[in-house]
Amino acid sequence: MLPVGKVANEILLRYVFNKPVEDPSILLGPGLGEDAAVVRVGDSLLVLKSDPITGAVENIGWLAVHINANDVATRGAVPKWFLATILLPENCEEQLLAKIFDQISSALSELNAFLVGGHTEVCAGLNRPIVVGSMAGLVKGNKFFTSSGAKPGDAIVLTKTVGIEGTAVLASDYEQVLVKELGEDLVTKAKSMIKQISVVKDCLTAIEVEHVSAIHDLTEGGLITALYELSEASNVGFKVELSSVPIADVTLAVCEALKVNPYQLVSSGAVLITVEKSFVEELISKLKEAGVKATVIGEVVEKSSGRLFLMGGKPVELRVQQEELWKVFKEYFR
Repeated sequence: MLPVGKVANEILLRYVFNKPVEDPSILLGPGLGEDAAVVRVGDSLLVLKSDPITGAVENIGWLAVHINANDVATRGAVPKWFLATILLPENCEEQLLAKIFDQISSALSELNAFLVGGHTEVCAGLNRPIVVGSMAGLVKGNKFFTSSGAKPGDAIVLTKTVGIEGTAVLASDYEQVLVKELGEDLVTKAKSMIKQISVVKDCLTAIEVEHVSAIHDLTEGGLITALYELSEASNVGFKVELSSVPIADVTLAVCEALKVNPYQLVSSGAVLITVEKSFVEELISKLKEAGVKATVIGEVVEKSSGRLFLMGGKPVELRVQQEELWKVFKEYFR
């Protein structure tokens, strides 16, 4: 029986990634760790992405726009056209649909992007809303970026902090539980982290730096899953010092209260960028000028050197596991 969450890579290899891509206009199709597809249309490069929001309720429409926009931006494209499939639970009120559309409109306005279609339906057997978003955009210039370009010797740079989306979702959807444990002020601060979720600025700033080799955002499964996906896509290993990974104090508080691992918590709002070491300072400087904090957390190594996590220089064992949100979901039977 398949567990809740992302379907494992080895299963996708059997049914999805082993299919040949025969259309020459498809420049980047399905692949391990790849965030979005790239298709040539005339003289333009069109980036396409589809992603559902299944682990959050309170800000589901807003998240659907930004999560899909983030993946489009990792390819070096500007998110522009959005479609939404909105699946509503039985016996819901019209106000729920209005709330979701208000959130979608607000998020699109922030990005100067537009709703161009979709589908809306009330579904039997569904106990909460689900929004499946699709975003498209055009690459800036003629070069697109992938998750598969990382090279041994590259530095691994992380923008912002880990656990941004997870902190906001947990604080919003489990507010009453957390207020009792942490107090209203901290929970309000945690909920406000949702405004940090966009990485469009991070990505479109990074692509201006020469010798950036790969870009990959942190979604379900957090930092650990993202690093494994990046290494799988690029056929390399990595060495990461976890003590260098920035975690906001509010994220630590929420994670401790709900017994959640911040390194494996959904982390939209942060992005991994690999770059030749001689260009690291330029990358971090440009991101800082754009108002984006960035930190070197490790380096890319040969595949034969493996995947190594360190804490204070000492190896620690961390592997891809079920997204932490689902553990909390099961615990509280929301």
